[in-house]
Amino acid sequence: MGSKLYFMDFQNIMAAKLHTPKNMTNSLSSAEGGYQQSVWPIWAYALGLMVMPDNLALWGQFAGQVGIFAPLILVAGLLIYLSYATTYIDLNPTAYNTDGQRTDGCIFPETWLAYYPLVIRVLAGVFLATGLTVSSGYVFNEVFVYWFPNFAFAFILLGGLVGLQFLSKTYRHKAQIVFVGTVIAGLTVLIIVGLTTGLFQLRVPAVEEQPMAISGLFLPLLLLIGFDNAVIPAGKSSGSSTATAKLLKSAIAVFAGIMIFWVITARLHVDGLRLAHSSIAHLITAREIGGQAGRVLMGVMIIAGTLAAVNALFESVARLIQSYSQRGLLPQIRLLPKVAMLSMAAVAALLMTTGLAGEELLENLIRATLLMWLGKYGLITARRLWGTPQTDHLEQATPHGQNRLQLAVTALVTFTGILVLALTNDRPMLIMGIIFISICTVLIFGGIYKMFASRSR
Repeated sequence: MGSKLYFMDFQNIMAAKLHTPKNMTNSLSSAEGGYQQSVWPIWAYALGLMVMPDNLALWGQFAGQVGIFAPLILVAGLLIYLSYATTYIDLNPTAYNTDGQRTDGCIFPETWLAYYPLVIRVLAGVFLATGLTVSSGYVFNEVFVYWFPNFAFAFILLGGLVGLQFLSKTYRHKAQIVFVGTVIAGLTVLIIVGLTTGLFQLRVPAVEEQPMAISGLFLPLLLLIGFDNAVIPAGKSSGSSTATAKLLKSAIAVFAGIMIFWVITARLHVDGLRLAHSSIAHLITAREIGGQAGRVLMGVMIIAGTLAAVNALFESVARLIQSYSQRGLLPQIRLLPKVAMLSMAAVAALLMTTGLAGEELLENLIRATLLMWLGKYGLITARRLWGTPQTDHLEQATPHGQNRLQLAVTALVTFTGILVLALTNDRPMLIMGIIFISICTVLIFGGIYKMFASRSR
């Protein structure tokens, strides 16, 4: 945190340039208890899902599936996500309001899809909390303490994350920075060691290759999900949309850059066929790079990535529920965000006791939920393309250099990717069924609530 003052100065400079009051910053950059948050919490929550263990494994599979084309495909995925970030901020009215008044801040206002982002996060929070904590329990048992029950460790992680949500915002943000920072630091160490041993030593890896899979072409769309966890509105302005968009884009770009080197490193040490068909490609790569030390380091990264992902989801759900309550889309109950978070944790604990963790069904539920999350990015891109803004600011020319061709290409790639990733799954009909039922549920119950809410006003 030695650069904390530097980033505080950066925020002040940006606020002055944009004629924005210094206290009008992103909802994750607000002061609490005399502590001024910097850019780091925004990065930490934006990268929360990206660093989760499931993604670390999928990055290895991606490297094996597409071979030498992995960096190029990842760059294309990065460009798509930069477009998502710009569009997301442009369509969020809280990014424009600088007068401190309460704004709508909903991506799909006055439609039955208004609840879609919330439902996605709740489902992701429950399913990932179930799967990731149990996976971390197995890793802790196999890598660190053999005699410690893996499910006991999983419950400890889940209980610790619940307890963290009852601490102040300052401590929650600092913890998220530590979680994400641990994963990034671990990846950096493995990349440096891996490139050194792979490029400058006479090491000849196996050359068995995996035929390129069409699903691999779209896999980066799933692996960069979650940047919007950092910009959930809390009822008031988040300050400058330009500054927020730059922060999100920089976070995505830095992480994508790290992963380009990671997939290159993985291919230098593990053959493509082995990577493509392994569910623990990240552990295999780490062990090939650093032996037992690499395996231990990846174990630490897996646990930290689990904490980062689940904490980011719990935090974003709580803040989104608060925002919905302020706008009349949910009952205005002060404890509702905490109750929702406790309910999510309780359901996850129940699913853990039923043995769902590790089952194929849970993996399909997680994949369907993430595809629906990706679908949200496609919907906001289509909405921006169709020109249905909610504020006068959006009646102007498309900001941030976006044009209709870029938006059209982004939307086409997004929905094509969703279809390909769903149909190439082991259980495509199950994935499509889960998505269909979830969206119908959102539409039905969202419409019912909005109807009764409008009558009561």
